[in-house]
Amino acid sequence: MAKKTAVDTRDEKTVLAEADARLATIADAKTEIERLTAAWNAELDGIGEKYKGQIDPFREVLKLEENALIRLMNAARRTIFSGGDIRKLVHGVLLHSTGNKVSIPRNALEKCKEHRFLDAIKTVETLIREEVQKWSDEKLFLIGAERKPAEDFEYELRKEKTHAA
Repeated sequence: MAKKTAVDTRDEKTVLAEADARLATIADAKTEIERLTAAWNAELDGIGEKYKGQIDPFREVLKLEENALIRLMNAARRTIFSGGDIRKLVHGVLLHSTGNKVSIPRNALEKCKEHRFLDAIKTVETLIREEVQKWSDEKLFLIGAERKPAEDFEYELRKEKTHAA
């Protein structure tokens, strides 16, 4: 059985007046939302500027320390990773991994065109390095690229704050 829709029997003037009043309320609500959103965004911008100056020095320390840690892991790999590729420390974990890295020569784009390896060429005619890295050694050879052993160094921080004894 279909649900019956109530029939409004009011005259046109009354119905249009109600519709217009609802439109006015909707317009007021939208205006207020826009006003409050603008105020909110302005306040957030101010907060961002306030903390940017405090955050930037820490970003610089983070960048310098991450680079120094990677250099240390690279230089002292035998000492740090003598027991394996994972070294757990008080404040986190040092990770070492080895894999292959594809070295792509500058003329690889032309060679890809020549051999019609279009899957690795973007429309703007640059190599899609991720695609080339998936290729077989034979296909890499055709464009003058080669697969070489590579090492990666990473780190992970513990979730909870720890204090060294």
